[in-house]
Formats: sequence, C-alpha cells, structure tokens
Amino acid sequence: MTKNYEYTHTSAPLYKVVRKMLDNKISRLIVKNQDGESVGVISFRDLFRISVELGSEEDYSGFTLSDNIKRGFLSENGFGGISLARDVMTKGIITVKFNEDLAKACKTILENNVSGLVVLDGNDGIAGIISKTDVTKALASL
Repeated sequence: MTKNYEYTHTSAPLYKVVRKMLDNKISRLIVKNQDGESVGVISFRDLFRISVELGSEEDYSGFTLSDNIKRGFLSENGFGGISLARDVMTKGIITVKFNEDLAKACKTILENNVSGLVVLDGNDGIAGIISKTDVTKALASL
C-alpha cells in the first residue's frame, strides 16, 4: 500500500481537486466532510464521468471539446470553479484491513470494480491506499 495519502474536503472546488491530483501525480483523493470524516473518493474515473456528462461534441466559441474540458477542470471560471468535490465524488469508501492478505484486497478490488481501496489500521483509521499499481509492484518484486 501507499502509506501517504492525499485528501480534500467536500466543499473544495473541482479545479483545486484536479490540480492537487496532478501536482501529486495521484489518481484518487479521499474526500472528508467538515467533521473530518471520510465520506467518499474522487478518482480519475469520476473526472472522466463528469467530463462526458458536461461535454458535448458541439463547438463553443471556437474551442474544441478537449479545450472546453481542460479549461473546465483547471479553471475557476469553468465548471471546475462551480462544481464541488461532493458533486463529483463516489460516495462511500471501500476498505480493507491492514492485516488482510493481498488476495483478499485483490478480490475486493475486482468485486467492486475499483482501482484502489482505503486501508484501515487497527483502530479503523486510514493507514493508506492500496491500488492496482501497488499490487503490480508487489507481484513484480517476487
């Protein structure tokens, strides 16, 4: 698992969420509410979904669709400035305990059709995130 994880808040504007993901070279963020409780996850899959929902094949003011999507995600003036993390996140967190074996984690990933899980420590706090990349690295080191 990756021990260091990044998070955002439900009220964070989407452009800040995307910038944080790009700056940290990560594909998911845990989303916390105002009480600091983890309530969801934003992943690139969620961003792809929202870009499809908000985009169209029409040309807007001389911009192509890809320009609109990029400006939207990274701009305070686009939908990235008016959409909040809570509007885009996948609600709920799929977890695995830190002492579960890798096979159990992989089975949970496959059953839930996700690319990563939150790893809980012995006190049900977040210990980190295990992703398909982490699994691949573990297998490659054998």
